[in-house]
Amino acid sequence: MDTLPITERRPNEWKIVPQDLYEAVRERTLAALEFQSAAVHLAWYYDREGNFAGSTFSALEPIVRDDITVADLLATQLLFTRVGPRSTRRLLEHGTHREDVLAALRD
Repeated sequence: MDTLPITERRPNEWKIVPQDLYEAVRERTLAALEFQSAAVHLAWYYDREGNFAGSTFSALEPIVRDDITVADLLATQLLFTRVGPRSTRRLLEHGTHREDVLAALRD
């Protein structure tokens, strides 16, 4: 297998996915990517003239490796994922929570 084992590096709160379910989802995902339409859909997603998020969040400044910025949080909003006020502060303000998250992202 070319991915990490399911149980490695997962937050304690996450449930372990049964191996057979993981394999089934992985196979279906890889099969879906084999269709020529996948390339078309991907092109739509990154088309700057369209109304999809890809081209926006991939180019939002600042792009800083190994950091979390306001642009990253805006990108999550474009993907319809809400990051609440408390979480926003904890991710952006210096402190142990931010440092722990950044360390986990680097690993």
